[in-house]
Order: sequence, then C-alpha cells, then structure tokens
Amino acid sequence: MLTVFDATGKLVKTIARNYHDSGEFNYPVDISSLTAGTYLCRLQADDLFLTTKLLKIK
Repeated sequence: MLTVFDATGKLVKTIARNYHDSGEFNYPVDISSLTAGTYLCRLQADDLFLTTKLLKIK
C-alpha cells in the first residue's frame, strides 16, 4: 500500500492499495488539492514499512 500523510499524521491520499510482484512501478499522483507543506509518503509491503518526506512548494 502506498499512502500520503500530512505533518500531523492524518491520511490525505491513498495512491495504491493493490498487491504487486516485486519490481519498479510508477504511479501518477494529483497533488493539486494539497496545500504547500510537508507530507510523509509511506510504502507498506507485508511487514516492511518505508517512509519518506515530501515537500510541496507553491
């Protein structure tokens, strides 16, 4: 599952929730509805979690 959270931890967008085999994937994401600020993008694969910080600038 690939999700985006705001700085307070609130879920703001779910990008993908399907299971995929290993490999490289690209997902188009429309963030025009999000205000400028810091967001966290979290990838969950079974019991592995990877989180990275995103910064949206006006």
